[in-house]
Amino acid sequence: MKTFHFLPWLGCALLTLALSACHDDDPPALMPTLPVNGGDAVKEIVHNGNLPDCCDWAFTYSSGRLVAATGTSILNGESVTSMFNLGYEPQSVSMYGQGKEAYTLTLNGDRLINRITVDNNVYEFNYWGGNLSNWRKTQVDDGFAPVPTYTSSATITYDGGDLKQIVYVENENNPLNTVTLDFTPDVRPNVNGLLPDGVTRELGCLGFEHLFYAGLMGGSTMHLVKQVDVKYGLYPERDYTIEYEYSSDRSGNITLCNYRYEGQPASVTYKY
Repeated sequence: MKTFHFLPWLGCALLTLALSACHDDDPPALMPTLPVNGGDAVKEIVHNGNLPDCCDWAFTYSSGRLVAATGTSILNGESVTSMFNLGYEPQSVSMYGQGKEAYTLTLNGDRLINRITVDNNVYEFNYWGGNLSNWRKTQVDDGFAPVPTYTSSATITYDGGDLKQIVYVENENNPLNTVTLDFTPDVRPNVNGLLPDGVTRELGCLGFEHLFYAGLMGGSTMHLVKQVDVKYGLYPERDYTIEYEYSSDRSGNITLCNYRYEGQPASVTYKY
């Protein structure tokens, strides 16, 4: 009787195919930590009352990632709604909006955003110890020969994982007109990784808060912010202070932040 010896060859062939299949598998997509401090991720942010420039948000998550956001910017009393979708690759993130703007995001070696390009406008970000340490925005006139309209920037310092100070320059053509923000931390931990309200412009993410909450713009403060003192270098008569009061649900999630802006009540509600 003849003996057929094809089984070893078949086994080798199957092993080769399996190794080839593993080799061809795509690496896993980037997975930011949400939120950085381990609490529940916020799904909705809604402002009420007398407000500085701000943005309301509704976030959609999938597989542990923030994948879509609808933002309503409230600037100078007028509101504009924008929608964004985020796509994740192993070493990159893409962002698409419903308008004509073209967005390009580039990441640094820690997979945090170091550059955002919106048409001809450029935002640059740097980090220290996982926290945003400085940013710079160059807004460009969109013509045949684009020229810088103005550049704004800020330097951000921390103390024990909490915001200590922001030195903000609205227009680098007039660098003496700086705004200094000094922060006092609250005793309550920032378990939901919330941004302090009313100062996102100085933090460099006004209108891009969804990228911060997506875990792409560094860590949040260890504690909530209790107070911020805002001082204008050339116009001290414009100085003001914001004091925050917080409420939470039974799970410890922050649900409400009350404060006063220009002497009038303002609030922001967080939903999970």
